[in-house]
Amino acid sequence: MSDIERKYMEEEGILRILPRSMPGISLLEDAGLGGGKLPKIDRTQKITPAITNQIKQAYSQGYTTPSTIRSQINNILSLTQISRLMKNYGLKSKKIITQPSLVYPRRGKVKGVVFPNKLMEQNYIKDLQSRGKFSQRDKNWITDAVFKSKYYDSKTSLSKIEKVNSFLKNKYNIQTPLKYGDEALRVRTLSKLRNENLKKISDPKYEKKIRGDKQIHLHHMDSKSINTTSKNLGYAPGTKNVGVIKDAEYKITALYNQREKILSTKPSKDREKKLEEINVKGMNVVSDPKVSGFLNFKIVNPLNLKTSDFGIKPGYTIGQGIINKPIKKLSKTDKEIIALNKQAIMDQFKKDGGRVGFKKGGLVKPEDYVEIYPDGTKLYKINSFIRDIARQVS
Repeated sequence: MSDIERKYMEEEGILRILPRSMPGISLLEDAGLGGGKLPKIDRTQKITPAITNQIKQAYSQGYTTPSTIRSQINNILSLTQISRLMKNYGLKSKKIITQPSLVYPRRGKVKGVVFPNKLMEQNYIKDLQSRGKFSQRDKNWITDAVFKSKYYDSKTSLSKIEKVNSFLKNKYNIQTPLKYGDEALRVRTLSKLRNENLKKISDPKYEKKIRGDKQIHLHHMDSKSINTTSKNLGYAPGTKNVGVIKDAEYKITALYNQREKILSTKPSKDREKKLEEINVKGMNVVSDPKVSGFLNFKIVNPLNLKTSDFGIKPGYTIGQGIINKPIKKLSKTDKEIIALNKQAIMDQFKKDGGRVGFKKGGLVKPEDYVEIYPDGTKLYKINSFIRDIARQVS
């Protein structure tokens, strides 16, 4: 079908009523408009007072774009005609809002939140205020996931909902009750809980020594339930770490939960198929260009249930692909190498917008310092590696 055919048929509403075209026959011929000649469109359709009233009535009912108004007047006018009439009547075309949406100025922070209607706004604020009556562990606490199911479409990220809720909390001074008493006690308690959990999989004191800054964050690339190693602890731009990376982590956690349920069932061809589907979905999540290299997904072999890692780029890790040990078992030499390489990684992120190893002055490549003998033995040239890293950061 040619572009001119499609344009005509979209304007006249023909595409909506036609069945699929048979091979070798144009869609216009299917509609009884064959011969390859397009009939002339009546651009002189008389604009009657009745049509004028229909357009204004449709606009007052919330149909505020040419396409939505056209559907309300049975497509008797083209989009161009309706656009001109709207301009003549002083009716501005407005974007249709279907869910709570953030308002951003051209520059700066969030300016506000708009709702499709007053009723949704009232119910949303009411739900947000109800959080002040319950702790986060209470069954009546309304989570961001519940807000998503009630007010948003399925594609909206939880981080965006968090931003909407955060803005509204500040605007309406909505207070969330503290779980642990006064604010100072709350901070101390949460910090203690986090350290206790971190001690099980890592070394909090060491992580504090190699932490990043406001721009570049020290980042756990794997699930917090998995032991932290020099292969899955690295650095990431702060904006990514609290944005797209966080969104991807929600997706990975959801896939892990789905897989646990699948693994609890008896072995079968259907189970193998579902496990393979989970693998593909997880690999797609961590391969997204926005987060590629920063996250790991544990792949499970559907046949023998053995796991393997996928997604992390060694150049983003503290071990750089040459040191592969649990954080708790790092030697003094390991830590010296990591300390020397830390600043080079962070500087490269700041220089190249998050891409390590690009442009001149890229990082020292660990693979250049590994010599493999015929029998498979690997010799790591640690002294040369340290020397060249020191040159990079000096």
